[in-house]
Amino acid sequence: PDEPIEQTRGGCRVGAPDAMEPWAGPIRATSHFMVRVRLLKMPILNVRKQVHYYPHSIYYDTRFEIPPVRRAMMRDPSFSVSMDGNELYGARFATARCGNVTATVDGEMGGAEAALLKAGITSTDNWFSLGSAHSFGFFAYFDYLTNAQPLLALHLMEGADVADKPGCYLGQLPNIGYRITDFPGKGDFGFAVMMCFSQGFDEPGAQIDDQLRRPVTRRVQPVHNRARSGGLLMD
Repeated sequence: PDEPIEQTRGGCRVGAPDAMEPWAGPIRATSHFMVRVRLLKMPILNVRKQVHYYPHSIYYDTRFEIPPVRRAMMRDPSFSVSMDGNELYGARFATARCGNVTATVDGEMGGAEAALLKAGITSTDNWFSLGSAHSFGFFAYFDYLTNAQPLLALHLMEGADVADKPGCYLGQLPNIGYRITDFPGKGDFGFAVMMCFSQGFDEPGAQIDDQLRRPVTRRVQPVHNRARSGGLLMD
């Protein structure tokens, strides 16, 4: 649009993200965004986001810039990042601290969902997974990128008639992710969320989490017995 779209939340005006420096390469595409939050026309918060798009995953790198004086003007701030499922009835989901409890998407918040919320998550134990009956699997984990590490909670909503603007579809079937329940009193902070997609994950969630977080080992070896053929270097 010609003019930025803004939303009003809790007395604050949240501007539409400004796209900055999009870049596409052979391995991934990267987008940069800036979101500005204003209170009474005064900027109080900047959010910088860098999103990396891979063939089977999306990596969100988010940094919050909050001047100390402006931080004092915030009351009970919170922030969430989540996956909003569209009619994933029958899908089953679990979290890192749920033990053997899994919840099934049926359009209602039941006992299993209550148990997941009660178990919660932590900054170091926070993966969650979802598997549908339609060859779709989803796995996510969270990492803080700075020394400042606010309280982290599980974000979970389920309901066929629940609206969560600016969502595109009616219903939260389910809406699951992460919620930061407080901001540090001073200093900036940042976090990253990795979201991975597959036709399905067969391994236990803890094993998948370990495999995804483990650094890839690369070895460079010399190539021997080279011969030229047709002007091309053949190994």
